[in-house]
Amino acid sequence: ISPVTGRPYQAEIVSATVVAPTCAEADALATACMASTLPQARKMLLSLKGVKAILAIAEADSLRVINIE
Repeated sequence: ISPVTGRPYQAEIVSATVVAPTCAEADALATACMASTLPQARKMLLSLKGVKAILAIAEADSLRVINIE
């Protein structure tokens, strides 16, 4: 749900799996990725040491998977 419109929102990132030093960090980062655009999520993840992620991106009728280390 978009906090701006109150209506369903189709994000570019449809799934985010994050490995981080702690479970709490991984959960927070995955949530942040889901609320971000791909460039924003990639920049954030690459700026952090010890963090890896797999992001699924919606493209037309398919998914593209991106590995970020």
